[in-house]
Amino acid sequence: MTFVENLKNRSLYRKIFLIGAVITFIGFFLPLINLGSFKDAGVQNLFGAAKALNYADSTAGYAYNATFLVIVWLMSIAAIASFVFSHAIVLDVIIWLVGVAFIIAEMITLPAFLEVTPIVGYASVGYYVTLIGWVVALVGVVLSVVNVKQQGIRKEI
Repeated sequence: MTFVENLKNRSLYRKIFLIGAVITFIGFFLPLINLGSFKDAGVQNLFGAAKALNYADSTAGYAYNATFLVIVWLMSIAAIASFVFSHAIVLDVIIWLVGVAFIIAEMITLPAFLEVTPIVGYASVGYYVTLIGWVVALVGVVLSVVNVKQQGIRKEI
């Protein structure tokens, strides 16, 4: 089965989930986070931010922030792969929840040297594109789950 045939056989809700995952994936390549004057990093995409945070002051230990960013990016790749290789909506839900957990962990553990408020102060355009992608993926996941539940109710009647 080719990718196009596979795409035609999927529900609209899974396609919405795929669109959200692709938007998230693209968002990580755009300027994502403003690290300010930290190590002369400035505004960075995923890989620049991960590199800057990984080489931060070794006594402070900011490498986990870099890890959180990379894991969220890997979750967007996993979401695309789950669409292509799996029909399980449960897998989509798990991937989305793991991604959101690491997004929240990243926002909570932002280093104090940024001296900005989370969500607004450090964000750049890629951050907002990534956020929009995760919200679109959430819409796809919720609609998929509701559709499955409605099909179960119809079978009972």
